[in-house]
Amino acid sequence: MKMKRLLMLFFVLLLVSCSSTRFNVIDEIIGNSIDERIFPGAVLLVGNSQDILYHKAYGTYTYAEDSKKTEKNSLFDLASLTKVFATSMCMMKCIDSGLVDPDAYVINYLPEFNNHGKQVIRIRDLLTHHSGMPAYASRTGSREKTLENIMNMPMTQELGE
Repeated sequence: MKMKRLLMLFFVLLLVSCSSTRFNVIDEIIGNSIDERIFPGAVLLVGNSQDILYHKAYGTYTYAEDSKKTEKNSLFDLASLTKVFATSMCMMKCIDSGLVDPDAYVINYLPEFNNHGKQVIRIRDLLTHHSGMPAYASRTGSREKTLENIMNMPMTQELGE
């Protein structure tokens, strides 16, 4: 139910940001979500390249009665949504623009990925979680060290799993 509500909100945001400046539906969805304890608060900013179309804060940081109210400049940790709303959308834009071919091998873009049998992994395999690679759980020191660890990480399953 929570995921269904979040997806509904996402699609309403897309529709509204593309075609209209009527945000009462979004206010209602976010308000109902807060009432149903799907999340305690949110900040919404909808804009385009010329203007901010809508900016509003809703609810509080936590469910505690003494929790601070959110403000328009409040920040939230959305790490679990990063793949869905950041990485996936960026990859869709890159694919749509012809910058990335989803059927190309990863090593075409990252030659240092060519070890431990990973030369068979395509971009599509990574995007659909069928690469045979393990879940990567944590950073290890610097950005460079983390990237090195990922490049040298062995597959733990067969391609397609």
